[in-house]
Amino acid sequence: MWGGILGMNSIGMTRRIDALGRIVVPAELRRILEIRVGDLLDIRVVDGRVVLAKVEQTCIFCRSVESLRPYHEKLVCDECVERLRGSQAGSNRVGEGIATASS
Repeated sequence: MWGGILGMNSIGMTRRIDALGRIVVPAELRRILEIRVGDLLDIRVVDGRVVLAKVEQTCIFCRSVESLRPYHEKLVCDECVERLRGSQAGSNRVGEGIATASS
């Protein structure tokens, strides 16, 4: 699996699971895959293997990765927040249009 991503057959790293069920993703692998502290990882089982994939956080409206802010457990970029503000005549609450715009 990693071979296809990293262009190698195997990276040959083994890690032990601790008492709380955690593993450490090695620094070399984090560097290669640009995984930083606070990044989200998707964890799946595929063909009997545990597969980790970095989740790219993006705006729920335009998919931008710039200037993101949380809103009701979703991320919205500053530009989309401004567009929502502009489309909400008579409203002073930024998030009111978010639920209907994503529906």
